[in-house]
Amino acid sequence: MSTLPAKGSPDVMGTTSVTLAPIIKTQFARRIIHGGRGLTERKECWGAETTDGVWSFDREDSPGTPWLVYHQPSVKDGSLTTPVSLQGSLRACRWYVAMGWAEADLERLLAHEQGEHAGERDPRCVKC
Repeated sequence: MSTLPAKGSPDVMGTTSVTLAPIIKTQFARRIIHGGRGLTERKECWGAETTDGVWSFDREDSPGTPWLVYHQPSVKDGSLTTPVSLQGSLRACRWYVAMGWAEADLERLLAHEQGEHAGERDPRCVKC
């Protein structure tokens, strides 16, 4: 799981700003919370996808569960049914995609599925 730099702080590559991948929130769960004076209702996001439809982000409807990052074209054609990564927040998912790490991890996973690095373990491959 990657660590996300604080807002406004330099990321690990030394740049000061990364434009997060634009998303559309697709799944919500209603929560009744006690807000000091009474019960209020709010919506929590439990699913989203990038505006280009390439990446989707899902999590279980349970607090503390990680966000799962899926590559939609690979899911649709059946070449990859497991998540590409687990992230701690929706913002972390957007950052992970924007930095290009999702694409790099996808390539490693597909190479693993095809046996391209079967002879030796790839330390960056989440399946090895």
